[in-house]
Amino acid sequence: MQKIMIVEDDLAMAGVMKKQIESWGNQVMCVSDFQNILPAFVEYDPHMVLMDIMLPFFNGYHWCTEIRRISNVPVVFISSASENMNIVMAMNMGGDDFIPKPVDLDVMTAKIQALLRRTYDMTGRIPLLEHRGAILNLNNTTLTYDGEQIELTKNEFRILQTLLENKGKVVSRETLMTRLWQMDSYVEENTLTVGLDKDSVLTFASFDPKQHFTQPPAHYTEATLVRAMEELGIGRPSTYAPTITTLLARRYVVKEEKNLYVTELGEIVNHMMKEAFPSIVDVHFTASMEALLDAVEEGSVKWKAVVANFYPDLDEAVQLAEKDLAEVSIADEVSDEVCEVCGRQMVIKYGPHGRFLACPGFPDCRSTKPYFEKIGVACPKCGKDIVLKKTKKGRKYYGCIDNPDCDFMVWQKPSGQNCPRCGGPLLIKGNKLVCNDAQCGYHVLSELSNKSS
Repeated sequence: MQKIMIVEDDLAMAGVMKKQIESWGNQVMCVSDFQNILPAFVEYDPHMVLMDIMLPFFNGYHWCTEIRRISNVPVVFISSASENMNIVMAMNMGGDDFIPKPVDLDVMTAKIQALLRRTYDMTGRIPLLEHRGAILNLNNTTLTYDGEQIELTKNEFRILQTLLENKGKVVSRETLMTRLWQMDSYVEENTLTVGLDKDSVLTFASFDPKQHFTQPPAHYTEATLVRAMEELGIGRPSTYAPTITTLLARRYVVKEEKNLYVTELGEIVNHMMKEAFPSIVDVHFTASMEALLDAVEEGSVKWKAVVANFYPDLDEAVQLAEKDLAEVSIADEVSDEVCEVCGRQMVIKYGPHGRFLACPGFPDCRSTKPYFEKIGVACPKCGKDIVLKKTKKGRKYYGCIDNPDCDFMVWQKPSGQNCPRCGGPLLIKGNKLVCNDAQCGYHVLSELSNKSS
């Protein structure tokens, strides 16, 4: 007897389908809690899922993606929107077949029987163990929790399997060790070639105190971010650069040296977007939408069908977000500049053309100034701060903040050190410090180049 799970919010339709499928000797369960479909799937452990696309809370594409994280059980989509675009998207989101509404019960039965026969005669079922949202896949030794999947070592898998098989019981250390020693791989990997076994008595010889720390994953650079987007199928070569430019311009990330770092604003926006639009802010959805847009370009899918299927869910989610999401304010960063009009400490603001200094007393005081990033080095001519500037074409250079009264300007970053030969400023150029006076020609290797931006 095969177990079929029906996810359909039209209860009358679900009842008709259930009666038809049960008449062929199958066991059927209809979902009633549409907010907790994944836990219901794990608990029921079906051979197949019949999934409506338009569901309360989250659509069928979202739940299919969640199921695909832990199982390869066949998923058949059911929808009245039977255009080619919906069928293509259903397949891209992990579906195995598509049944249009109104449902022809004989066609539905034939598809179910064929898919069950084809799937389980060839591959067999995928056994799962679950506890409090943690799902252990016994076929590929992976653990899934809260949408994240990790691969377990052989020892971790056997220990966790033993614990989940004995839920609610105390599992002794001896029981765990016995299960581990039953694995040939454990014995081979943990037994030395000198005749030792689990009952051998060892004597202490020496202790070598060493400490190793797990290193965090490296931050993205622009190159590695583009590579990751390519691997996930997100974006196209023409959109990679504008995407990164937008992230930087909106202060969601900042670039220090070559690395990209998420800002406080970026963290907040990301959290709010994932909370309000979980089925849209998802790499699988984005990749599928890219494939659909390619199909629109090729002429095999109509763009109106794509919008008609996508917009209603988006519009509903936006309306809920406007009502439920709280406003978030990021405090302005206080600068060391004093307002020349009212004496307040000026703050850094962000406009269409980047950062600028403004008086916090607005609208009473409307004083503003250009913002320049100080590098912590004094001007060799007048002693005021050297700042990072840009030409009209966007090329970076370093100049005195008192320009035009002081005309000091260089293309390389000043180091703050003076040339021992002529007394001029030393500039950071690659891995060297070079004198600003080309006729002097003094240069020396320096570690400051590794710290320059």
